[in-house]
Amino acid sequence: MASFYLRVGRVKVTVMTDLFTVHTPLGRVEATRGSVFRVRVVLDGTARIHPLTGGADVIVGDRRRRLVTGQGLMVKPDGSVGRYQPDAER
Repeated sequence: MASFYLRVGRVKVTVMTDLFTVHTPLGRVEATRGSVFRVRVVLDGTARIHPLTGGADVIVGDRRRRLVTGQGLMVKPDGSVGRYQPDAER
């Protein structure tokens, strides 16, 4: 399994291995081969995740949420998790 830690910034990931994980201050994002997704983490640790192709699992604590192409999820420092519209983010 390949992985890396994103403390602050943004990344676009094209998964070339069976499983790839992006760790963030508040959780992690897992996706399988062929998926393409973006992760953005700001200074307070808030993370925004959205798949561009395929899907991704967002794991925060013991909760796992599945995202598919076009869906967006925001994870905040207080532990709250909610949907957002990824089209609005450039």
